[in-house]
Amino acid sequence: SISCRKSKQKAVPCIIHCDFENGLKKKMERVYQPMLDYINSSRECLLIRERSKRSYNRSRNSSSSSDDSSLFSSGKPKILSLGIQLFLHESGDESSGDIIRNYLQEPTWNIKLNVALSSRSIKSCPPNDNLESYVTNGPMMPWWAVRTIHSGKEVIRINLFVNNLDEMLHFYQVILRQQAQIKRKDFCCFTLVRYPEFDIQFSLKALSKLSPKPTPSDDFLLEFFHTGYSSLINLLPDCVTPVSKKCWKIRDPEGNIILLHEKSVVIIN
Repeated sequence: SISCRKSKQKAVPCIIHCDFENGLKKKMERVYQPMLDYINSSRECLLIRERSKRSYNRSRNSSSSSDDSSLFSSGKPKILSLGIQLFLHESGDESSGDIIRNYLQEPTWNIKLNVALSSRSIKSCPPNDNLESYVTNGPMMPWWAVRTIHSGKEVIRINLFVNNLDEMLHFYQVILRQQAQIKRKDFCCFTLVRYPEFDIQFSLKALSKLSPKPTPSDDFLLEFFHTGYSSLINLLPDCVTPVSKKCWKIRDPEGNIILLHEKSVVIIN
C-alpha cells in the first residue's frame, strides 16, 4: 500500500521512500545508517518503511520480487533508476563525509557503476576525474555516490537515471513547477530548496547506450511537495490515482512512481 508522509518533522520539498518486505526494515536501516544519520540529521528526507504481509503485493516492478540473476544475464543488464549523491566537504577528522566515504568502500557495496561527466557544476576533487562512481549493495537497489567539495554548501542530490532525457525533463519541469537551472545534452539539475545546512537538488542523468538500462522499481519512490498540485492534477494524464484528499500517485514517462503532495514548503533563495 502507498501512503503519503505524515510527520511533525520540518517540511522538505522531496522525500525518498524505500519500502521493504516484512522483517527487512531494521536490517536496511542498519545498512543505510551512516547515510541516514547525515541526510536525516535536521530534516527527514529519506524514509525506510516496511510493508506488512497483508498489504505487500509483489509487482513486475518490485525489486523485492526480482530474480537477481536475471538482472545481469545475457542482453543489456538492468539497474535501478534511483540514485543519491552527496557532495560533502573534505575533512581531516571523523566528519560525516569521512564516515560515509569509508563506509561505501566496504565489501557490502560490491556493485559499481561509473558514469561519465559531461561537465561539472560543482568543483570537486580530484580535478582530473571525469567519472562519477556509484555503488550499491544489491541488484535493483538505490545507488550511492560521494563527491568531495572544497567550498560552498554541501548538497544532497536525488538523481534519476533515464533513457529519454528530453521527455523526462519536460515532465519534471511541469511537476517541479520550475525550469532546470543546469541543462546539458545528457544531464539536467533542479535546486529544490536551499537551507543553511545544505541544498537539496533533483537531477536527471541519461546513461550512454552501452550502459545498463535504468529501470524503475515500485519499492522506491519519490514524494514531492508543492502548493499548486491540486490545480495541476487536471492537466496530468488519466493515470493519476488519488491517495488522500491532498495527495496523488502518478508514474512518470519511464514508469517511476511519484507522489504529489499538496503542502507548502518554504524555499530559501
